[in-house]
Amino acid sequence: MKPSNVHPKPSSPKDVPDHLVDPHTMKKYTRGRSLGRGSFGKVYEITDVDSKQVFACKMISKSHIQKRYQKENLKTEISILQSLSHHHIISCHSVFEDEDFVFVVLELCSSGSLSEVLRFRQTVMEPEAHYLMMQLLKGVEFLHKNKVGHRDLKPDNIFFNDRMEVKIGDFGLSTTIKFEGELKKARCGTLNYVAPEVLSGNGYSYQVDVWSLGCVLYTMLVGQMPFHTSSWTETVNHIMDNEYTIPDHISPAASSLIRQMLCADPAKRPTVTELQTHKFFTGG
Repeated sequence: MKPSNVHPKPSSPKDVPDHLVDPHTMKKYTRGRSLGRGSFGKVYEITDVDSKQVFACKMISKSHIQKRYQKENLKTEISILQSLSHHHIISCHSVFEDEDFVFVVLELCSSGSLSEVLRFRQTVMEPEAHYLMMQLLKGVEFLHKNKVGHRDLKPDNIFFNDRMEVKIGDFGLSTTIKFEGELKKARCGTLNYVAPEVLSGNGYSYQVDVWSLGCVLYTMLVGQMPFHTSSWTETVNHIMDNEYTIPDHISPAASSLIRQMLCADPAKRPTVTELQTHKFFTGG
């Protein structure tokens, strides 16, 4: 079974309304430009008619969430978003619906995503990676302390506000870990960032997020994903065999950090808390 983002077909721009009204608060919004696609739907810029405050809004067509697992996934995503409050996690302002759509009003990240930065620049310098990774670790540490596993950390889901501060978003594949030692079995995520224990089907927990962040760090510094090939099967084999190469120009500290995060054995992978004491962050 191939890992998947489990994203149903997004709504087309002509389907979504131009004007929105939150029946709980009676706030009125106008729809602006498309910001891209999130899990279960498309994301648009919306403006509060009275305050002129601008938000991002995920608009999910109810016709595309007919199956029970899709409804449960959306319910879980909204529940997780509403329960979290952290500087490095996108905040959820409100959720409402009409006959055709569910609207999730989110903090606007006006400086785009890490994916967009890397498309423009290919790589970032190590001091920049230090700055970004520390914020990511703080955000994911908060998730794990609140029993949430993200399960789809990748540049597309890492956003920046107008001060270029990191905001983790898109919780469409996230899950709650109900008790210590609980192992999840669902094969989900984005292949190039998926940990080997997800592919093996033997069960996994928070450590899959550490692996994904290791792939993100590698991608930021090297300019390509560590296990990517043109073949799905070959990429899976590289992940399972832990087959990747760190270029010589990457510093010893960064190389050490990547190797620890991409440790094939999840039991030997450091936690996000432990990673923050690594010499990559403390070495000046």
